[in-house]
Amino acid sequence: MEALACGVTPVVTDIPSFRALTGQGAVGELWRAGDADSLCRALLSVVPRLQPGVRSEVRAHFDRELSFEAVGAKFAVMYQDAVERSRRPPGLRKSAAYGTTITTP
Repeated sequence: MEALACGVTPVVTDIPSFRALTGQGAVGELWRAGDADSLCRALLSVVPRLQPGVRSEVRAHFDRELSFEAVGAKFAVMYQDAVERSRRPPGLRKSAAYGTTITTP
C-alpha cells in the first residue's frame, strides 16, 4: 500500500490480496512465493517501471482504487446495495451493483 501511495511499483508475492492491490499485476510485479527465479525475474522487470511517467500511473491507480475516498465510495455502494436487497421480498434477491444472486430463506 505504501509503495503504491508513493507511486513506486511494488514487487510482491502472487497471492490474492496482492493481485487485488496491484490490479492483477498491472501496477506491480508479482512473483511465485518460494520461487527465487520468479522473484529475480520480477525484480529485473520492474526496472523499466522506475520512470516518472510510470510512477504517475501507479499513483493514479492508488488514488482511483485504494485511497480512503475510493475505498469509502466502494463501501458506500456495497452498503446501499445491501440496503436495497434487504427491502426486497424474501426469496431470490439480485444484487444490482454486482450482478450476483443471493438466495435468502
